[in-house]
Amino acid sequence: MEPAQEFNESNLIMNAPASMPECKDLLVWKGNQQDGTPVIISKWTPNEKELDALNNGESIYLYIVGQTMPPVSLCAVNPFYYLDNTPEIYKENKTN
Repeated sequence: MEPAQEFNESNLIMNAPASMPECKDLLVWKGNQQDGTPVIISKWTPNEKELDALNNGESIYLYIVGQTMPPVSLCAVNPFYYLDNTPEIYKENKTN
């Protein structure tokens, strides 16, 4: 997957480490959840091959560089929607 080239909510560019030429700069939104918890959100776009794999039931793997796994979340609906604006199909999953 590739980081999105742009998204409306982005407010920061996280520069790729100079020691990792395979990495690209990453557009993110840096802010706080409604309860004040700090979060960083990035947007990723699957290429055609990955989209085909997802449509055929393949999973998404999350790869973290480092010694620990920070709390993370993956979603297929815009996380900037509040519960009342979320499509009905996702509401039942957000309340669990």
